[in-house]
Amino acid sequence: NVATLKRTNVCRKCYLQGAYLEFVHLRAADLREANLRNTLLNGAKLQGANLQGANLQGANLQGADFRNANLQGANIQRANLQDASMNGANLRSANLQGAILYFAKLAAADLREADLRETDLKGANLQYAKLDGAIGLDLSGTEIASSTPSQSTQPTSQLKPSVPSSQAKDTTPPSIDIAAAITVK
Repeated sequence: NVATLKRTNVCRKCYLQGAYLEFVHLRAADLREANLRNTLLNGAKLQGANLQGANLQGANLQGADFRNANLQGANIQRANLQDASMNGANLRSANLQGAILYFAKLAAADLREADLRETDLKGANLQYAKLDGAIGLDLSGTEIASSTPSQSTQPTSQLKPSVPSSQAKDTTPPSIDIAAAITVK
């Protein structure tokens, strides 16, 4: 399967569980519904790859490049995505429960209806990310940490910080451009 993948850039529904694919170049590869569970893909180049419905559970994806990749409905539970570049990636309805996303680049990523329970987003860049309906989204420690929980599933352009009690006499909430910069600290 690995040799075929490297030669053809296509491996739909293939079994690559536990494979060693560090720093592999698979730009625009077709890996739909592939089993990549516990695979070593750190530093891999997967820009524009189609991983729709793929199983990446427990995979090491540290520093991987998934820019503009399709990961819709993928199982990415407990995967290590530290420093991964996922700008513009489609992660709609993906299961990222328990994933490590330290300093991941998720600018303009589509995370609508994604499962983000227990996901660590410290230092992640969510600039212009679509977060509608995301499950378990925890933005504590962010520039929008004062948002009410019910607002965290609204489009980022609609998020507004609540007014701290120390400013209660001022009825105008402070202005914050959420769409311009959401960075988890």
